[in-house]
Amino acid sequence: MKTKYGFSLALLLGAISISSAHAHGVWIEERHDKLEAVYGDGPLVDSYDPKKLVQASQWNGSEKSKADIHALEKYAVISADNADMVSVVLDNGYWTKNTSGKWINDKKSNVENPEKGQHSIKYGVYINDSKASLSGLESEMPLAITSEVNPLLVGVGKEMVLNVWLDGKPAVDVVVYADYKNMHSEILNTDKEGKVKIVVRNEGLNVIAAQANKPLVDNADADSVSMVSTLSFVAVDMKH
Repeated sequence: MKTKYGFSLALLLGAISISSAHAHGVWIEERHDKLEAVYGDGPLVDSYDPKKLVQASQWNGSEKSKADIHALEKYAVISADNADMVSVVLDNGYWTKNTSGKWINDKKSNVENPEKGQHSIKYGVYINDSKASLSGLESEMPLAITSEVNPLLVGVGKEMVLNVWLDGKPAVDVVVYADYKNMHSEILNTDKEGKVKIVVRNEGLNVIAAQANKPLVDNADADSVSMVSTLSFVAVDMKH
């Protein structure tokens, strides 16, 4: 059975089941000749308050500068069409789970009978040019994905080694999704050096994601910072 959007109902329900294992993220992709900051959980894309997109940056070579955010009704687009690389930060606010199991979009200090609370922040990086260097991203964002080889030079079906960084240090045993948007790949974990090997799966858009939680000490509003960081790029089949 298919939904009105053309998806198989069984496939959609399966995606929802899989997506429950990880959180929403933000990634950048080109839509209608615009670079859009997309908020979603695997294949399930949601609208969001564009005010939550608190930062956008662009790189040309080693030069970093501010990129313009254009807020639309339920999402935002970025003006950085000629940049080598673009990044965004989405602050999804505070979420608290009460003892009844309900998640409330508020600080733990404001919720009655709180069980646990988290501050949810999303990071996204888009590679727009084969000249772009990911080196140094670990100092730009608390949770970052880098690679020594520009992903656009790897090719579909080829293996790539990624480095995941948490607060500028190699992130050990962090969950990585090699095909976050489509969920066609197994869940991986970084090794003791913060590295993980993935295969570039898609001819077209690829979205890689890493997920990590950072505990907070003596914080009345949240017990941890929940982070999802994505790396997106459009790959081609090098054999063609």
